[in-house]
Amino acid sequence: MKKCAPFLKKTKDELANYLTSKQHLIKAYSGTAASMAAYEDENLAEYVDRDPSKSVLNNADHGNMIESLKHTVENLRNPFTDLYHWIKGEIYDLSAFTATLAELKATADGVESVKNKIKQTKADVDNIQQGKKTMNTLFKNSGDVHTI
Repeated sequence: MKKCAPFLKKTKDELANYLTSKQHLIKAYSGTAASMAAYEDENLAEYVDRDPSKSVLNNADHGNMIESLKHTVENLRNPFTDLYHWIKGEIYDLSAFTATLAELKATADGVESVKNKIKQTKADVDNIQQGKKTMNTLFKNSGDVHTI
């Protein structure tokens, strides 16, 4: 998992840059289509008295090139957007898995610590009941066993 996380993060960053570049490209193509349509409308008004049969880009008889260009722009939508979000989700899943494993390790360490404390306390109680004196039981007597 530690080997995968940097690779997935790098992939995520590269896909984010790709997504941004692709969106700029689509916006530029859309702007080009709008500019060409506006240019032709101005030319129709200026030179042919708004006769639609004289248009080149927006003429239904000749295939309506503006609609074709708009369709092309729609086809340029980023197919990797879903992949980007999937990888981003996988990175979040790996992060959650890492956090879960860290929490599991901390819990296991805590359980081990409590077990050691219980073991030490039982040893102290046994020493007090047998009358043995150790550093932990030096100032305790058999009446303290219940509180321990």
